[in-house]
Amino acid sequence: VLVNGNINTYLIKGLEPASEYEILLAAVYANEVESDEVILIETTAKRTTTVATTTTRTITPRYAVKNLRIDEETTFSMRVSWQAVDSRNVRHYRLTYISAKGDRAEETRTVPSGQTSLVLQPLLSDTEYKVTIIPVYPDGDGPVSSQMGRTLPLSAPKNLRVSEEWYNRFRISWDVPPSPTMGYRVVYQPLSAPGQALETFVGEDVNTMLILNLLSGTEYSVKVIASYTTGSSEALSGKAKTLYLGVSNLSTYQVRMTSVCAQWVPQRHASSYRLVIQSVTGSQKQETKLGGGASRHCFNNLKPNTEYKISVYSQLQDGTEGPAVTANVKT
Repeated sequence: VLVNGNINTYLIKGLEPASEYEILLAAVYANEVESDEVILIETTAKRTTTVATTTTRTITPRYAVKNLRIDEETTFSMRVSWQAVDSRNVRHYRLTYISAKGDRAEETRTVPSGQTSLVLQPLLSDTEYKVTIIPVYPDGDGPVSSQMGRTLPLSAPKNLRVSEEWYNRFRISWDVPPSPTMGYRVVYQPLSAPGQALETFVGEDVNTMLILNLLSGTEYSVKVIASYTTGSSEALSGKAKTLYLGVSNLSTYQVRMTSVCAQWVPQRHASSYRLVIQSVTGSQKQETKLGGGASRHCFNNLKPNTEYKISVYSQLQDGTEGPAVTANVKT
């Protein structure tokens, strides 16, 4: 019988008295997909009679299921399977499961007699469960079979590795956990320089990432966190440092009344340098740009008896600029 979706009661007529019936109820959706069946066993009332009768009743033997197994464990589910022994006489199976700690209420599922497996979900991660299955016969319950199973933990990734260090980037890689994930959160933040933590998300099939737009010569804290449907793992933490983009041994020479010269050891990957000289009071400033091969420069038209700050910025071909290397001098 098919009834409308707004009906939640139905009178079944034309049944035999004193007879046991199995009623199956399933929801039907617009795409003609049916839900799992709810099973009810009910017996009609006896017909009133004054005739004495003698009946002989044969008791059907009841058997437990065989080879009860638990496999295909994830962080939130597990599959229970068994081998039916007496499927012709079994009405259905009653399956119950409860955490070994007993911190949650016992759950019950009714399984049709033709089905011999069921996926239990959602479950708690890293939790041991006791699963019990009972074949239900027309005249009562069969023997009980039980098995213990455990869901997988929210495992963290392992073995964080750093490679391809450059002035504004580095690559991180990690070993994926044994449990299937939804992806990974990657969080990184400079340790020495001020700045907010940056975060990005990569898919479950990714175990390496090139982190870009970083400060040169800066150490970063890096965390990789596995995301699961039921939560997140502990963080896999580590440190990584970009290469320093700057000249070395900056010094001044030929200091005169209106001029001063600066020299330095070039940065091997620099394509150009930006040089700035500015009086400490800020009243005078000069700026110039030199090629990557330059190692000295002289500033003219300065004021006598004035303290200046010289800054040299190394630049890469892609426009990346390192921090200032500075020296102070007084004309």
